[in-house]
Amino acid sequence: MTQNKANDIQFLYDPEAEKATIGAVIIDANAIHTISDITVEMFFVEENRTIWTAITDMTKKGIPLDMLTITQRLM
Repeated sequence: MTQNKANDIQFLYDPEAEKATIGAVIIDANAIHTISDITVEMFFVEENRTIWTAITDMTKKGIPLDMLTITQRLM
């Protein structure tokens, strides 16, 4: 991969936007319904993919979303 292509890839994702998306759900669990079209494939950072997978799995199972339940799920 050339240097230019490597630089272009960094502009295709935004780790801060990924964190903000996860944070929105942690702050307001109902936000998951507003942004339900976001898929795990849209996350670039592996840790964020793991968290988003846990959040969507919990939502499907009807488990309440908050910092404690998400943290417990990830452990």
